[in-house]
Amino acid sequence: MLVLLLSGCATAIPVTGEGSPSVPGQVESSTPAAANQTPKQTLPSNILVNPSASPTLPSPSAPPQPSTSASPKPAPSAPAASQQPVKKVNCKKLKCIALTIDDGPVPGTSRVLDVLKKKGVSATFFMLGQSVNAYPKIVKRMADEGHAIGNHSFSHPQFLKLSKADMDSQLSRTQKAIKKAGGKTPVLFRPPYGQLSASIKKAAKDANLSIILWTIDPQDWKDKDTDTVVKRITKSAKRNAVVLIHDVWPTTRAAIEPVIDKLLSQ
Repeated sequence: MLVLLLSGCATAIPVTGEGSPSVPGQVESSTPAAANQTPKQTLPSNILVNPSASPTLPSPSAPPQPSTSASPKPAPSAPAASQQPVKKVNCKKLKCIALTIDDGPVPGTSRVLDVLKKKGVSATFFMLGQSVNAYPKIVKRMADEGHAIGNHSFSHPQFLKLSKADMDSQLSRTQKAIKKAGGKTPVLFRPPYGQLSASIKKAAKDANLSIILWTIDPQDWKDKDTDTVVKRITKSAKRNAVVLIHDVWPTTRAAIEPVIDKLLSQ
């Protein structure tokens, strides 16, 4: 059974295996009581994490680019008869995994939404403001179908090289774009390249955003091979893992359904 981790947060997929949750790193929250500011989107501390090692950065010279091979028109939704209901659960009792999807939306994101809808899975999409402005209807569909939408900056710059004013601009413009397209102001932020510093944390706090990183990076941006992405995710999957993937790559979009199926089969 596929279930939500918590309303407005991320996907959870029960995984076999015993033992206590193993989540490396420490919580990164915009305030000591971020959940109190957003009572309808409680943020479970077991998914607000820093990875135990620094994330691998793609080439800083250019942010990931959307695929141009995708159809410019969103794909039709999966038939209602094949949809499975998404259920809310307590991940302190069940074994859960969070699915987070970065850098979109792109036209191909509609196919990702079709798969998630068919499987009854909800995900967290960390999106670029410039892409939100380009595809607002896809963002509206995300919100309508119950996915969480997070801020991933406006244009994917290296925040370590930005002034505080530029960071604030990147965050505020994205907040406004997502609010306009989807109807909800994000409460979650994933810094581009996973970069963190005192000034980046301050910018997030000032924008009332909680920082969320990841624990599993299949490097789908580097090795654009569907089978490789599936194997890396399923091999590393464990309780309370936070999976990072990017829907801008066709090879990653093709990996999402087999990833879900393989985790269920385990």
